[in-house]
Parts: sequence; C-alpha cells; structure tokens
Amino acid sequence: MRLANVPASDIEVISTAVEHPSVSECLKRLASEGVRIVYAPIDNEGMVIGEEFKKLLSHRTRLVTIAYANSETGVVQDINRLSRIVRMFEKENGLTIPFHTDAAQAPRWLPCALDSLGVDMLSLDAGKCEGPKGIGILVKRPRVQLASITGGGGQESKLRPGTEPVSLIVGAATALSLAQNEYEKLSVTTATLRDHWIKELSKIPNVVLNGSRVERLPNNVNISVVGLDTEFAVVALDAAGIAASTKSACSGAGSGRSQVVYAMTADEARSISTIRFTMTPYTRWRDLKKTTKALRNHIERMHQSGLTE
Repeated sequence: MRLANVPASDIEVISTAVEHPSVSECLKRLASEGVRIVYAPIDNEGMVIGEEFKKLLSHRTRLVTIAYANSETGVVQDINRLSRIVRMFEKENGLTIPFHTDAAQAPRWLPCALDSLGVDMLSLDAGKCEGPKGIGILVKRPRVQLASITGGGGQESKLRPGTEPVSLIVGAATALSLAQNEYEKLSVTTATLRDHWIKELSKIPNVVLNGSRVERLPNNVNISVVGLDTEFAVVALDAAGIAASTKSACSGAGSGRSQVVYAMTADEARSISTIRFTMTPYTRWRDLKKTTKALRNHIERMHQSGLTE
C-alpha cells in the first residue's frame, strides 16, 4: 500500500536504521523509486533521540514509521512522546503527517492501541502472540488515505484483493484479545526473570547487554560475547535443546553482523558477536539456568581450544 495521490518525488519518510527488514526493505525500494528516506538518530541504547527527531520534520514529510519494540534488541521506543512531537509540528504548520508503528513484537507485553500510542497506523503479527502464522493486521485512522499497490477485488476496504481467510482472521483476533487481556501481569513476572538472568549472564567474561536495560521488552535478552563465534555458539546451544539466534530471523543470509547493534554502537566486534534470547510466557528459572550453563560451558570449551579472543 502507499499514500494516495502523492507522487514519489514529493514524499519524505522519517524512520530509523534499526527497523525490522519488513520495513527497512520496503524503504529501500521506495528510495529506488525516488522517495527520500531520512533516518532519525538513535543513541547507544537504541532509543530515538527526541530533539534530533524533531529537527527532521519538514513540509515534505509524508510519513513517519518507527517500530514500537525492536525485534532484535527488544528496545521499546517512547512512541507516544514521538507522536506528540509530530502532532505539535502538524498543528504549527497546518499539515497532516501519518505516523505508523510496527508493533509486531508488542501485543504479548505492551499496550497496543492507537489512542494510547498516539499513532495513525499500527501493524500487528498474530504469530508473535501465539496466534496463527501467515496473517497480519493493519489498524488505521480514517484520516489516513491509502491506495492499494495491487489490482483485483475490493476486499478489505479495497486495499488487499483476495478472499479473506476467515479462520486466520478469527484466530488472530482471539490471540490478540487474549494477549492484551493478560499482558500487564505477564510483563511484570517475565521482566523480573529477565533482569535476574541479565545479572547472571553479566558474570560471564566478555558478555555485554545490547540495548536499554530498562526500556526493553520483558522477554528479550540480547547480548554480545565479544571474541566468540556466536553463529557456532547458536548451533551448540541448539544441540543442547536451546533455541537462540544471532539476529532477526527475517534478516536472512549474508553478513553475520547485526545491523541493529552496529547502528547503535558502531562497534564491529560487538555487532558480529550477538546472541538473541527470547522468553515465552512459559519460561521458568530452571530453563534460564540451563541456558546459562550451556553458554558458559561452550565459551570455556572455545577458550580452551584457542578459538576465542
């Protein structure tokens, strides 16, 4: 979908360098079509710098798209604050600037409503909150006019042609409803586990936490083990029955560097040695102890073999 009745050459989009590939790749394509993409500066904890973001707004700005919660580091942006900055600029200049947030990672752990966030568009993924895979949701305000990029039937307000997958829709609605009803209690208990685990992991030599310690998803722990081949470490953890990753699964093949961590830190060694762990609502302390032990044992084996710095 694209903004209706606006030629590409007149569009300026504000985003960040730490977006999920589902957004960043779209922005690259738009740039190839003549759209100007402007990246808001972030600090070394992955947070958008509000005052610098404000300076980027202009009469050419047609869209702001910034993720609510980062898929790799779990960093949670203050979307409400950023949206207030946009609204003030709109009011002062008589403009309308739609604000979109990718909230795919959020429903299980954070409030997800247009009014509470102050945004115009909110995209969700049912699969991220134990709903069916293969269905996404876009919630938008009436003031935002979108045009379909594909022709065909008039389904879904003429934005996405094709017969609606009713079973997926019902499953997604149910999963999202349950997630939002449970998130407050679940967030507190999971964040307590996370914080305790971060303290334990920090005792391992060369381990450093990536992203804000406070403003992050309750279930996310993203670390760098500087000097360690973490691609190999993830394989070793998998053999021990532990699922982890080095970056977003949707980043695909290519450089082992985490573009998100590099954008935050400009540290090559740190960005090629990341490991991402995400907890589920069913994760218990015994699971985290097992993971810590497996990681520590792997690091010690690599050190004894001379395969770490």
